[in-house]
Amino acid sequence: MTLDEFRKRYPQYDDMSDDDLADKLYNKYYSNKDKEEFFKEIGLNKTGLIESAGAGVVSGLAKAGEGITTLGTALVDLGLNTNLTEKVEKAFDDNDFLSKMEDLADDRWTGTMTEILTQLGVPGGVALKGANVLLKSKKLGTLGRSLKKMPAATRMAAVGGAELAAATEDLGTIGDAFGLGFTETREREGESGRREAIRRLENKFKFGLEGALGFGLFEKAVIPGLKFTFSKAVPALKGILTRSTGGADRVTRMVDEIDPVTQQPTGRKVPQVLQLDEGFQFNRNVILRTFDRLISGFRARGNETREMFEARRKMIGEGRADLTQVTGLIKELEETVQKLVRPLGGKLDEVDIKKREEIMENIYDYLTAPKNAKDASKIPSELFESVNKIRSHVDNLSMKLMENPLAQGSGDAFIRTVAANVGEYLTRSYRTFGSETKNDWINTLYNTDKGRQIIERAKIFLAERDPASYGGTVIGTGKNRRFVPSSGPQGEAMDAEIRRIIEAGDMSKLGPELVRLKSVDNAVFSMRQQVPKEIRELLGEIKDPTVQLLETSSKINNFINSSKYFQKVLDDGYNRYIFDESTISQGGQKFNVKIETDAWNPLNGKYTTQQIADSIGGVINTGNQNSNLINSFYNGILLAPKALIQESKTTLSPITHFRNVISAVQFSAVNGNLFSPATFAKSFKITRAITKGQLETQAGRKLFKSDEEYKRFLGEYMEMQRLGIVNTSARLGDLKSLIDDMSAGLENIDNQGRVFNVLKRFNEKTGLRRLREGARTLYSAEDDFYKIQNYFAEQSKYRKVFDELYEKDPNAFVRKYGEIAREKYGITNLFDKKNYNQFIKENAADIVRNNIPNYDYVGSYIRGLRKLPFGNFVSFPAEILRTGINTIVKGVEEFRDPLTRGIGFKRLLGMGAFGIGAGKGVEETAQLLTGVTNETINSLKEFLPEWSQNSTLIPIKQDGQIYYIDYSHTNAYDFLTRPLNAAMNGVNQGITNEEGFIGSVEQAAYQAGREFLQPFVSEAIITEFYTDVFARGGETKEGRRIWNPTDSPGEKVLKTIGEFAKVSAPGSFNQFYRLYLSGIGKTQQYNRGYKFLNEASGILGFRIQNPFVQQGLNFKISDNQKDIKNAEKVFKDAVRDGNSTTEDIVKAYQEANERKKDADKVLYRKIKAAENLGLSKNYIKSQLTKRYSKVEANRLINNLAIPFKISKFDRTTIRDNALLRNKPNPLAVINSLVGSIYSGFMGQNLFENPDSIFDKPLQPDLRQEDRTPNVILPAARDAYGANPDAVPGVPLSLNIQPTGGTISTADRSQLAKSGDIDITEAIANRG
Repeated sequence: MTLDEFRKRYPQYDDMSDDDLADKLYNKYYSNKDKEEFFKEIGLNKTGLIESAGAGVVSGLAKAGEGITTLGTALVDLGLNTNLTEKVEKAFDDNDFLSKMEDLADDRWTGTMTEILTQLGVPGGVALKGANVLLKSKKLGTLGRSLKKMPAATRMAAVGGAELAAATEDLGTIGDAFGLGFTETREREGESGRREAIRRLENKFKFGLEGALGFGLFEKAVIPGLKFTFSKAVPALKGILTRSTGGADRVTRMVDEIDPVTQQPTGRKVPQVLQLDEGFQFNRNVILRTFDRLISGFRARGNETREMFEARRKMIGEGRADLTQVTGLIKELEETVQKLVRPLGGKLDEVDIKKREEIMENIYDYLTAPKNAKDASKIPSELFESVNKIRSHVDNLSMKLMENPLAQGSGDAFIRTVAANVGEYLTRSYRTFGSETKNDWINTLYNTDKGRQIIERAKIFLAERDPASYGGTVIGTGKNRRFVPSSGPQGEAMDAEIRRIIEAGDMSKLGPELVRLKSVDNAVFSMRQQVPKEIRELLGEIKDPTVQLLETSSKINNFINSSKYFQKVLDDGYNRYIFDESTISQGGQKFNVKIETDAWNPLNGKYTTQQIADSIGGVINTGNQNSNLINSFYNGILLAPKALIQESKTTLSPITHFRNVISAVQFSAVNGNLFSPATFAKSFKITRAITKGQLETQAGRKLFKSDEEYKRFLGEYMEMQRLGIVNTSARLGDLKSLIDDMSAGLENIDNQGRVFNVLKRFNEKTGLRRLREGARTLYSAEDDFYKIQNYFAEQSKYRKVFDELYEKDPNAFVRKYGEIAREKYGITNLFDKKNYNQFIKENAADIVRNNIPNYDYVGSYIRGLRKLPFGNFVSFPAEILRTGINTIVKGVEEFRDPLTRGIGFKRLLGMGAFGIGAGKGVEETAQLLTGVTNETINSLKEFLPEWSQNSTLIPIKQDGQIYYIDYSHTNAYDFLTRPLNAAMNGVNQGITNEEGFIGSVEQAAYQAGREFLQPFVSEAIITEFYTDVFARGGETKEGRRIWNPTDSPGEKVLKTIGEFAKVSAPGSFNQFYRLYLSGIGKTQQYNRGYKFLNEASGILGFRIQNPFVQQGLNFKISDNQKDIKNAEKVFKDAVRDGNSTTEDIVKAYQEANERKKDADKVLYRKIKAAENLGLSKNYIKSQLTKRYSKVEANRLINNLAIPFKISKFDRTTIRDNALLRNKPNPLAVINSLVGSIYSGFMGQNLFENPDSIFDKPLQPDLRQEDRTPNVILPAARDAYGANPDAVPGVPLSLNIQPTGGTISTADRSQLAKSGDIDITEAIANRG
């Protein structure tokens, strides 16, 4: 017993000190033992804090050396398939001095801390110093420049690498502590040689990764946080004490005094106090402001104010609507041209394509020609209407631009150019200005006859403009003219000039170059930016009016919309968070960051906070990409396959489209808009019309007979774009952003963008681009359909309640809602019917934006996760959380208003019935209809894959066997209830395993937290694939081999490619494959058969699945055997360790059997579950006896513990170890103690109450007991009873032998009284 236990039993010794009491006990009773060992056993620690810390330093240095050494030996083991690392570790462990230091360090917390800090801190510090030296070095060339662009990442990599090297096996990871699979280390399970080396290196890599991330967090968050805390601690404490309620901050500034009578300045300055914006963002209390900054990444507006966010959303919506309008003009022109080129329709051939190009070039020349030189003779009369619409559109935009107050008087070159070219302005684009087209065009210029002729014409033009510079002559006439330099150097000079023009890259560089070459007049160019025809030809002018219309409209609209945004920010924020000069508030906020942007921008030169300046900068610099090599490599290698896999699993998967349509109906149901057929019909018409138009635009040709609907609904759709309702799919937004990141990475992975261009050409030539774009359009349409429907339904509901009050008493309506309209939507006069209608539209749009997932409202933290190797579609669950809460809040808000109480009641009812309660309602209804009890459902979960453990299950009974539908895959709001389900399951698991109340609560908290974080921290599909191939040595985490270690390198590559194809294939592939197998009556590779109708239902997202209990049980038996080996290893390790004492060995035996009992409890749960699901005891026993002895199988089936015995070899090892160390043979003592432990286990049950394992104590079952027996049919039997022998040797679980004959009515009646009618009928039906 410990010293504390001794004192409780013998209180008469309380007057003695611990040291005296321990000494006397030792001297009188335990003098034959090691004194220090005795003191440890009774809990007396005589090691001092300083002594332990000193030992920790020594031990830490030794462990760092061990870690670095074993890194090298592990690499040797990996290459040579040796076990050198194990020998090195043993050498360190056998060193008496180091063992002593480690023991002393372990005695006190100071020793433990200094040991870890030394082991990791010394190598980490050296690595950090080296990284800093590297960053300061000026002699590293390209590598040095790349590293300097990422100083934080460089330091993180250095520290992570050092910790990777220094880590030893006894150090755990954070992943181990919290069960985070990605960095959870792998324990040794008998591996040796190369496999053991892979395991060790994998563990080191995980430790190093955590070290790198931890250092990054420490450097970027903890250190700044501590600095901030210490620098602000006193003011913050003072602020809390004096202004604990916070409140809006204030700014005091000196202004001119105004005479109240004359209203003129007096010449004196007086202080003026201005109140800043309300809320935590500009609070007087620094702690509240800091808290606001910390949570800003989780909200849609980030560090923007609400007004800034709404203004930016409006700007984005306007941009989308403008793009749709331009797309409509392009669509009309394309269709008219195609009809002209190929009147009978169909795909264009080569002749048609050339004819189309000729027509498009003529249209382009006409649109860009000066007003007085426009020649319409080459434009077919059929095209006049479409061409003039384009011309009018561009001119209208140009006039809008010039009327913009910010554009007037601006010196911006773009605005000057537009103003000088109204009537003829159309942005010119050149192939040499585009990274995607530049290299192809240069290749054309220098390697084709056409290109060489273009270069020759450019040389002639330059020579004639400036003959003195080149000294050559132009010879020949007509098409045969060419430039002949008078000398070699002059010819080289001309070639260099041509090259400089081609390489200019943009107009800002090209203009000065042409002026220098006397090719253009400086004054004219600066005003009109007109480039000579020969130079435009050299640059590869793109003469396609559709391309130029898009670019022109984009440029002008971007200016107009962004100028409105910047002006709105200034109007709302002036003297609140935007100031004319650097300002510090009373609460210490610094508005000292100067906004530096274009001269026309009204915010230019103003001052604000760093956070708001960054937000404004994000709008100014939209589209800029970080293109350094390492970033590009990461984007290309990780994000490219991640994006492609996500695209494959969603937009390219037909079944996902079906599921998208079906699950999204919940959004209407939850908001109380399900029973509104008129709005569904109208939404369908608009969505269908717009989608058809978009698909035709993408295809570049006519696909449908009529487009009248498209023209009719285009205006309404554009209005919804401006309101931010459509084109905002959360999953599609994730995918598009990921593809943008991927494209940037591929485009910059090499200097010429060759990788990107090759993939781009492949995408174009194979038709993949159009397929992918079409799939995305359909996916977006599915999302838009329900948003449009809810938008109209919300308008309809609110009109019914608003119109009555508005028409009866407009003044009362304005008093009640006028301020909301003004503050929230900027609508000032609700007495105006037009404004009243707009208010209803804005209100409906606001509800849709906030109650239905919308990518525009995803916070920066969540968006940033897409670039990490975790999670797949992180925005959607985050949006479900946001919109679910918003729906409840909106419902409560409406319910509190008497006018909208009915709307609020429907919304809250919808959220309860179709949102939070949907899963449970469906599950309970299905159980009621099928008569399946909670016990059966819980038993079923024992054989489900991990991702379905906490799902909502719909039980189905077919031929007496239990099947199930995982409803969570279709339930959009599953994310809201899944953590609660996980918590309930955790509590049940804790109670079932008899872990007590605390254990049950811990299980609940763990399961709920794990389920909540799962979408955000789980391995991405591509990350899991890389881990399986490179870290796990060709093995999945479920234990399935991708390739065998004995395979040749070629075979490994082919199998790896096959595995990638499998994981990246559209989700529909496996579904259709199973459907195919079920149709022909065949099984798949694991001998599993499928039913045709069950698989067909999966196309709609409701696949009826077989739990395959028989196979599942065999897998669980295999898992149990692995767990038993691991449990026995605890004991065997202690036996093999020559330093183990008798007590160590006995404790190890006790622990090993505890672990074995836990493993057997897991297997018994599976056995009991299988029995509940219809497997007979005889069948279960037959499977157990294939792997265990009959005694073990019987004990398992009968809920009895099975301790293992000490083997003869282990006894011999114990004896030999004692002899080698000249110690008495401890076998007699060990046999006695172990025998007692063995007997104790032999008398134990695995579970005290095995019949209640699958009951749910927290959820009473109100249904009648299911009297229909569960049966397990042969795994390969299909829906029609075909192929009954597909799984040979697997009997029907019910041991019923048909004997012929029937049962009389009287017998049936008698049997029915006992509740056995169902099984009786089953026997009778079998004849």
